[in-house]
Amino acid sequence: MSVNAAIEFGAVLRDVRKRRGVSLQELANNTKISASVLNALEDGRVDRLPGGLYGRAFVRAYAREVGLEPDETVEAFLKAVPEARDDFDLKLTDSKSILGGMVSLPIIIGGVVLACLIAIILWLIFGSRVDQSALIREDIEAPAVSLSTQQPVPAAPAESITEDISSPGSNFFSASDGQFTVSVHPTGPCWVSLTIDGDRVLARVMTDGERESYAVDNQLVLNIGDAGTFEFSINEERGRSLGGDGQVVTVEINRTNHQSFVLQR
Repeated sequence: MSVNAAIEFGAVLRDVRKRRGVSLQELANNTKISASVLNALEDGRVDRLPGGLYGRAFVRAYAREVGLEPDETVEAFLKAVPEARDDFDLKLTDSKSILGGMVSLPIIIGGVVLACLIAIILWLIFGSRVDQSALIREDIEAPAVSLSTQQPVPAAPAESITEDISSPGSNFFSASDGQFTVSVHPTGPCWVSLTIDGDRVLARVMTDGERESYAVDNQLVLNIGDAGTFEFSINEERGRSLGGDGQVVTVEINRTNHQSFVLQR
C-alpha cells in the first residue's frame, strides 16, 4: 500500500466534504457509518477500514453524499489502496471456484448425457430419412456467410489509422485533421478522470505540480472532483475555468468544440 496515495485520496474527500458544507457527524448520520471510520478514511488510515466489499461500500456511500461519482471514486480508492482490490478479487475467485465445483460440473455432465440420449433417439427414428450431406453442408456454409460480412468491419479503420500515422509529411497531432492535445495540471488535490475516444486513460487523485498530457482524435470526457483547483490546456493554450471551489463537473470536449474551452484573451 502507498501511504502517501491513501493520505492524498483521503485529503481530497475531506476537502470536497468541507466545500459542500457537510460536517463529519452529518455525513455519519446520512451514511450510517461511524464518524471514527469516516475520519480514518479522510486521514488515509485505511487499516482502520474493513476490507474487500465493505471498504468499497463505505467509499461509495461517502462519494454519493458529497456529490462525487460513486463508481469512479471507488476506482480511485482501489488505485490508491491496491490491497482493497486484491482482497475483494480473492474472495470473488474463491466463491466462483466453490460454486463451479458444486453446480457447474453436474450441470455439464447432465447436459452431455442428455444430448447423447437425444442424438441416439433421433438417429433410431429418423436416421434412414435424414439427408446427412445436406445437414453438413448447411452447418459449414452458414458461418462462412457470417464471417465474410464481419471481417471487413475492423479492417477499414485499421487501414485508415496506418495511413494517417505513416504517410510522409503527416502530423499525428496536427489541428488540420481535427486532432488536438490536452494537458491537465491541477493547482491542488483534485480527483481527475479522463476518457479519450472511449478508453479510460486516467482516474486518480492529482496534486499540485503534476501534469498529464494526451492526444485526442475525436472526443474527451472529463470528470473532476473540484473545479476550483483544476487547470488544463488545449494545444498548449490555457483552458477556461470549468467551475468554482468544490464543484464536481463533467464536460465533453471534441474536435468540433474544443476551441470554446480555451481561455479567450
